[in-house]
Amino acid sequence: MTVSTVQMPESCWPGTDWVSFIVARLVMARISLSHSSENNAEALALRDRLVGEGWDDLFLDLDPQRGIVAGERWERASNEAAFRCEAVLSLVSRAWLRSP
Repeated sequence: MTVSTVQMPESCWPGTDWVSFIVARLVMARISLSHSSENNAEALALRDRLVGEGWDDLFLDLDPQRGIVAGERWERASNEAAFRCEAVLSLVSRAWLRSP
């Protein structure tokens, strides 16, 4: 797996926000969303935005349809999602940086 960092220029394209900027640089892929539980609302909003842009093959742990279901082992499900994904989007926040 290749990990890379994309830095968005201060002005990429007029009228384009950071989500569109990043999505435009990914090939349609299986996406895993990484986030702190303190940012669940933001993670759900990003999921909704990506789905709205046509990205429907993604993993978000708290998604009731594609995430981790009650009784499923969290670490195993997370590892399986990481194995099958082709891209990881991390919602980087202070809470995310504090996470182990």
